[in-house]
Amino acid sequence: MIVELTLQLTILVGCNGAGKSTLLRNIKEYCKNNHIPCIGYDNLSDGGHHSLSNMFYFGNYAEGALLMSSSEGECVKLNASRFLNSLGDFVKDGFKETFESGFLKAVFDYDESKELNKDVRVILLDALDSGLSVDSLVELDEALTELNSDLCKTGLEYYLIVTANEYELSANHLCLDVESGEFRHFNSYNQYRKFILSSRKRKEKRLDRMEAYIKKKKISEYKQYLKLKKRVEIEESKILSKYPFGTSVSDMKDYDRYEIDRLYDELKNFPHRRADYLTDRDIETFSNNGV
Repeated sequence: MIVELTLQLTILVGCNGAGKSTLLRNIKEYCKNNHIPCIGYDNLSDGGHHSLSNMFYFGNYAEGALLMSSSEGECVKLNASRFLNSLGDFVKDGFKETFESGFLKAVFDYDESKELNKDVRVILLDALDSGLSVDSLVELDEALTELNSDLCKTGLEYYLIVTANEYELSANHLCLDVESGEFRHFNSYNQYRKFILSSRKRKEKRLDRMEAYIKKKKISEYKQYLKLKKRVEIEESKILSKYPFGTSVSDMKDYDRYEIDRLYDELKNFPHRRADYLTDRDIETFSNNGV
């Protein structure tokens, strides 16, 4: 699926597990590979205990104490507000130094900022509405609308992309269904509710197909394992037939001992190499079949 994002504010919608955060990570990777200025906020990694640890590590004890005495929703709101308020320098310069970029500059004299496209800005916000009450969601929506308006005035080509699980953050905005790649508008809660329930059914159908495929794959590979086991037993019998009955492996010639060890290593490693993970070909199969 190829998605052509529109300029300005876009809300990514879909049920939990539909792929909203995955799409953000793909966009971030694309920006990195194409030298496009990109900054992101992920409530899981930039908020929560991670944010609290940073507060105390850098000596911001007052803010750390505030987070410790706040509810989950209030912490999300405080962390998100801090991030949104810090966007000014990124919008202006198109670059925010990280530990990685600072290390490359100090050690290898590589300045990442010189290769960036100065006319584009990409801002990715993930899970901002997690744990927020309705009143906080309304405030967040107003903040995003204001941020979108401010970015519009800069004359830059910009993309403000936000994942949402709540209707308040999706209402009356341009929304992208991450499963179909289609843009949508939601004018009522019932309309949004029906969409989410439909998205959930599509996800469950996809998971059922994936589980059936994995089960079939494991059955096929178990049959291959049995064939390999049979071949190992035959090859081992050929080697043992060269020696008197009861000869231990340690008393055999070096190359025979090595061959027996190699055969059993191949047998032992088979499940780890084949049956316990999905290959690139498996993923391609899912994509081609619309799973």
